[in-house]
Amino acid sequence: MATAYITHPECLEHRTGDLHPESPERIRAIEDQLIATGIMPLLKPHDAPLATRQQLLRVHAREYVRDLETGMPDSGFAMLDPDTAVSRNSLRAALRAAGAGPFAVDLVMSGAADNAFCAVRPPGHHAESGRAMGFCLFNNIAVAAAHALAEHRLERVAIVDFDVHHGNGTEEIFVDEPRVLLCSSFQYPFYPGTPLREAPNIVNAPLSAGA
Repeated sequence: MATAYITHPECLEHRTGDLHPESPERIRAIEDQLIATGIMPLLKPHDAPLATRQQLLRVHAREYVRDLETGMPDSGFAMLDPDTAVSRNSLRAALRAAGAGPFAVDLVMSGAADNAFCAVRPPGHHAESGRAMGFCLFNNIAVAAAHALAEHRLERVAIVDFDVHHGNGTEEIFVDEPRVLLCSSFQYPFYPGTPLREAPNIVNAPLSAGA
């Protein structure tokens, strides 16, 4: 089985401050573990491309994308919400993170890979169609799923989201899209505290702490 490993050095350039938990060490820790366990040589490495504007606009509002394109600080940090810090190179990193998913879809659909792992940052599943939150700028998995539907004419796409936090952004984007099934398990109640929607294509599995 051929597994594509998709990442990019620019993902390390998303700086959030020394004490912020969403740091470049997240990717370095993944790569250190892959090396230590002997898995890295078995993977097929690829550079994540930049997401295109067309890919982003399938799931994000045009005004929101424009605000991110013009809103990065020249120096220091800016806060998009109480948790989401950005710096000079954050947009490039976010475009790499959002571009990795469609590229992974293309590799798998073409048969060039059996599956793919995207080691990218910033993360994505809290970003809604029109706002950043929870460390997330673009909703990376939503961009990938929408690409699969649009470019590969898939009839159904399933997203399985297992995380201590509810993937509220992915849910907001796809709640009215019957071709996408979102299955999400998470600690509840916990961040982000958004109401759990009920829809035929949304399967939420709220769990108690420690479960």
